[in-house]
Amino acid sequence: MELFRVDTDAWGRELINGVSWDLLPLFFLAGVVFIVIHMVYMALRSRRR
Repeated sequence: MELFRVDTDAWGRELINGVSWDLLPLFFLAGVVFIVIHMVYMALRSRRR
């Protein structure tokens, strides 16, 4: 699995063409987990006050 697609331009410099779509579900799930944990933390914190 490639994370980045790399190509060279006319002058021989490396260029990054894009990011692999294979990791999109992983980052989406990580974002959802972060939001849920943050919501639980804020609910517990407001209950203590």
